[in-house]
Amino acid sequence: MQVISKILNVDNYTYYVKHLEMLNIIRPVDKYPEPLSPKEIEVLAAFMSQDKSLIEEDMFNGVVRKKVMEKLSLKPGGLGNHLNKMIDKKFLTKNAITKKISPAVIIPASNGQGYRIMLKK
Repeated sequence: MQVISKILNVDNYTYYVKHLEMLNIIRPVDKYPEPLSPKEIEVLAAFMSQDKSLIEEDMFNGVVRKKVMEKLSLKPGGLGNHLNKMIDKKFLTKNAITKKISPAVIIPASNGQGYRIMLKK
């Protein structure tokens, strides 16, 4: 069996886009029956790629939301719709009491992430 191997050197935002695209392909369908749309991947990657000093303990705080809306040219309602859809798809979770949103997907290591996939028939 020949192993296909590739190293991608990308910028910070593209790193998270590619990570989410890969997770979208290999997601456990029983846990995440509906995949992320390309725009949802862009939105989530924009949050994940923000400066860690801005995120602190809340990746979806107001400051970060403003930066994401600016980067992706979104209005508050549009961003809210994307976040709600990702909550519905279970890629994000929302605390019923505090209303704090958290990612339910695997956050990759900040400097590089490996993946191991075997395709069988």
